Formats: sequence, C-alpha cells, structure tokens
Amino acid sequence: MDDTLQRKTHNAFASLCVSIKAIPTASRGARREAFLCLQVLSYCKATIQKEDKNHMGKQKLIIVYADAYKELVEALVQKVNELGNVNAVMQMVAEYDTHKTPPSDECHLLFVGDGDENPYTAFYYPKIAFRLNNECGAYYGGDKTRAIICGDGDVSHRKQLKIVFDKQRKGEIDQSSPTAKNHIGFIPFALVAFSATFSLILPILTLGGMFLFGKAQKRKIRYLQVLLGMDRFLESIIN
Repeated sequence: MDDTLQRKTHNAFASLCVSIKAIPTASRGARREAFLCLQVLSYCKATIQKEDKNHMGKQKLIIVYADAYKELVEALVQKVNELGNVNAVMQMVAEYDTHKTPPSDECHLLFVGDGDENPYTAFYYPKIAFRLNNECGAYYGGDKTRAIICGDGDVSHRKQLKIVFDKQRKGEIDQSSPTAKNHIGFIPFALVAFSATFSLILPILTLGGMFLFGKAQKRKIRYLQVLLGMDRFLESIIN
C-alpha cells in the first residue's frame, strides 16, 4: 500500500472524528453525513491494514536478466508470484546497474544468463558454483540469498534436451529430477505462452537441427537450457 495514501487516510479519519465531536447535537443531518463518511473511512483503513498484513513476511526476489531471456523471465515472474509468499520483480542488467540492491534475507537475487551475457553471473558464479545443479547443460541453484540460471550452449546436450522437452509436452514427470515431487509444468506453460518464439527455437532439437552451426546453434541450445533451469528452479523453491 502506498505510504502517502495510508497517511492521508489516517489523517482524514482522525480529523473527521474531531469534527463530529464539534458538530452540535441539533445538527442531526450533518452528524448523520459525518458518520457515513466515518464508516467509509473505517472501511478504507481496515482494507489498508489488511493489505499491509498480507505483504508482511513476503520475500522479495529481484530477477536480473540478460535481454535475450526477457520473455522467459516474464513467465517466471508470473509463476513465482502465483506462489503467494514471494514478490518477484524483473530488472534488466542495465537497470540493476543503477542501484545494485545487495542480497539479504529480505531481498533475494536471481541472475539469468551466463557470464558473457550477464556480468553479475560472472561475479557471483565463483561464490556459489559448488551449489549449482547441472542438468543437460542447464545450471541452476544458489545459496540462501543468491541464485543463478544459465546454460552452457553445448550442442552435445541436444539429444537429452529433446527427451526432457518431449516428456514435458506430454505431461510426463521426470522422476529423475531432484525437484520432481514439486512438478508444476513450467516448460509447457512457457511453450504455450510464447509459441511463436519456440517455433523458431525448438527445431534445434530435431534431426534438422543438426545443420545449424556456430553461434546460432549454441544460442538456441542455451535458451532452452535456461528454460529448463527455470523449470527446475521454480520447483525447488516450493516449500
């Protein structure tokens, strides 16, 4: 709730209480209108207090991302906020540069993109590398306040990625995943939400994808690895 609105509502409530006491008993109409206003302000005050209570205890998650993953981060923010106990926001690297909010118990940081794409990944990676999981070249995980999701772009993971994505699209749960018990299907959600994007990227997993070489191939593999990392990360933060 906006602090200014909360302060104005509180002041109006207090002023109206004083004004009602000052209205002569004979002015019944004025007193009746004043009491009606008081009821409205009482409702507003109760609503503000309820919203403040709802926001108490929520952890903030700032997702600092490389521009290539904007759509994926938008989907991740939506899913994280649906959990109800975390308030997730997204910031491009350039935006985060302006204030550099440090990690804390109240504010956790997630960096999306590898060290070449996101300088903060390069900075924090040595500090939390031993805590990261690696699945098909998708790296995800971190400590209590800092996390990373990125892909290595290694095309040798293409076959295994195809198996994982095929299972996800069929609604099958990969029991070998350490987060399988918290499966919520983020990959199918993203595939539907951004079908146009994935229509250009998913062919990399088919036989025809063999004929893509160089940076373009690695970039598409890395994109799918980041999606996989987000799926696993999201499942891992469910209590």
